[in-house]
Amino acid sequence: MAPSSSRDAAAERKPHDAFIALRSEVFGREGVQQRVLSHVASAQKNQVALALRGRGPQAEVLQLLSVQRSVVSFLAGESQRILVLEGEAGAGKSALIASCARQVQQVLPHLKIFCHFVGAARGSTDLVRLLQRLWLELAPDLAVPPSEEGLLRGAADVLERAGQEGGLVILVDALNQLDADAEQSQLQWLPAVLPAGVHAVVSVIPGTPCHKILVSRSPEPLRIQVCGLDRGAGEKLVCSVLAKTGLGERSGEHCVELLLDRQGARNPLWLVFACEELKSRVWHASNNEQATSQQIPHVYTKLATRDRQTASITSNQSSAAIISGFDDDLLGLLQQILARIEKENEETGVVAALCFLECARHGLL
Repeated sequence: MAPSSSRDAAAERKPHDAFIALRSEVFGREGVQQRVLSHVASAQKNQVALALRGRGPQAEVLQLLSVQRSVVSFLAGESQRILVLEGEAGAGKSALIASCARQVQQVLPHLKIFCHFVGAARGSTDLVRLLQRLWLELAPDLAVPPSEEGLLRGAADVLERAGQEGGLVILVDALNQLDADAEQSQLQWLPAVLPAGVHAVVSVIPGTPCHKILVSRSPEPLRIQVCGLDRGAGEKLVCSVLAKTGLGERSGEHCVELLLDRQGARNPLWLVFACEELKSRVWHASNNEQATSQQIPHVYTKLATRDRQTASITSNQSSAAIISGFDDDLLGLLQQILARIEKENEETGVVAALCFLECARHGLL
């Protein structure tokens, strides 16, 4: 491998590895994770066979009968279909892909893994950049084709070669977020039936053009629905996000129940946004209260000492009012958050910051 190719591949891979480290914690998705791992594990028949007999590093992961049945069914054929994770925006597909990538690295270290999180790095929404990464990592001894047409035409050979050299797992998150001009060609590099030894897991939002193209192929890909969180998983997520707030224990429990009662609580990203917004508003109110105590310290101290219980009740009522005002739709809640930020800061500054983010999607250099 040429040194420049090595540096390029490492630089391109770095933000995606960082995404895995940052976003690999999931709540309430154990069943989906097991199904994905079952699909990926079938890339190596001998290793999986050992696991099914209770030996080898995969044994612990593949110990459930339901998972074993899935693995056995995949072992019946040499070639594999693509596995598609489907779910609405904020359903936790990115975290699932990141978590599965980490587990595959730990449980099946002999497999070569190619991870790409669309939107996680500059240029990551560009199909050509994705294919260049694929080429640098899987065929470093070959010259990278200079055109999109050449990359698309040679991708099948690169995948087949990687499958023959010990197995390959491809994980692509938010496939539907590749640039719009790539919709017709974004799937040409990924065959409906993958070469032997190659497994692919992608995540998409149902109903998008990419999803429609993907499910209309023959044979149809394997599909897993990433559904909403149950209450137990939602509670774990809320408690995790609110762990570092200044809320008292009773107030914290009160907030958890109120948040979980909302219709939007089945969406993990909605819960994260709601928790962060609640923390922000409580922090803002606390700062105002502290400022008041500094302005009139003697009066405030007497009131606070005399009526702590009333203050706690008022705090709970305030939190309830904040939570009840949250929009149950993910985008609606995000609009509320941005509106508050605009109100508390200069509106032009917020608009300018968002414009810079949009303009910098491919990098500033």
